[in-house]
Amino acid sequence: MAQNPFTVGQPVSPERFVGRESEIEIAFDQISSRGNLAVWGGPGIGKTSFLELLTSPDVWHLQGQDPEAAVIVLLNCLSIQPFNADSFWRQILTEIKSKL
Repeated sequence: MAQNPFTVGQPVSPERFVGRESEIEIAFDQISSRGNLAVWGGPGIGKTSFLELLTSPDVWHLQGQDPEAAVIVLLNCLSIQPFNADSFWRQILTEIKSKL
């Protein structure tokens, strides 16, 4: 029997992530068409794990995508203090600049 990948209070690493195949396909459809993607839900349902999975170069390759052709940024908004529009855009632009 497979070991349960869920760890209370911690995201599941992309290597241990299981399921959500249709959500992954939808996400990459949006990414490849340069569309928008919103991920929402209650606490502990796997949003962070899912987003970390979407940033994994291995997953991009499995989806037939080239991660080098994109600027991939994962930003935890809880780390932005104080959180406001100005701080958010400064942080996201700093993250993007560091990837270029």
